[in-house]
Formats: sequence, structure tokens, C-alpha cells
Amino acid sequence: MVHFVLRELAHFFREFERTLRDPEVEGLLVLVVGLLGVGTVFFHFVEGWGWLDSVYFGVVSLTTVGYGDLTPHTSLGKIGAMVYLLTGIGLFLAFVNKVSGDTLRHHLALKEKNASNKSKPLLESSNQSKPH
Repeated sequence: MVHFVLRELAHFFREFERTLRDPEVEGLLVLVVGLLGVGTVFFHFVEGWGWLDSVYFGVVSLTTVGYGDLTPHTSLGKIGAMVYLLTGIGLFLAFVNKVSGDTLRHHLALKEKNASNKSKPLLESSNQSKPH
């Protein structure tokens, strides 16, 4: 059972890696990482947070976790957070949707192909045994 799970996970991650090479996925990843970088710099300077706190706030916000331990206190920071969240959550969800959908579709197509290849010898042998 463990071998089966590990084999399936390894296969899934190979498909995930293949998906990341898709130009559309690469573009979304660049946009998400770029927005995270812009947000980090923005919150570092506007709110006076350290670099780690700024990137932490960006990741926690874009993933919609929102612990609430860091919140913008300046008016500019609050406006920036609204723009950042309205833009970033959509981009992040588009990226996750594209990656998960493509990975799953390809994984299922390979499983279906493997299943049909395994059933061919059975069909061929059953066809040979039938009188014409």
C-alpha cells in the first residue's frame, strides 16, 4: 500500500513539474511572484514592517488565510492592501486553478491510457478465441 501511494505521488509530482513548463502557467506564476514582490516592497516602506513580515503578510493575504496578526495601520497601507487583495487573490486562484486542473487532467489521461493498454491483450486474446 505504501509503495502504491509513493509511486502515485511521484507520478503526480512529475506531472506537476510538466505543468509548470506550460507558458500560460509560467505567465501566471510570474504575475503572482511579481505581485508578491511588489506587495512586499510596498508594505515594507509604507507600513514600516521588516522584510520578513512584509512577505509573510503578502503570502498570508494572497492565500486568504488572513491570521490577522499583521494589519495595515496607515491610510495608504489600507488602500494598498485593498488593491493588493482584489488583484492578488484572483491571480493566485487563477494560477492554482490552472496548475491543479492541468495536472489532474494529464494524470487522469495517462491513467486511462495505461488502463486501456492493459486491457488490449485481453480483448485481442478474447477476439482470437471466438470462431468467425
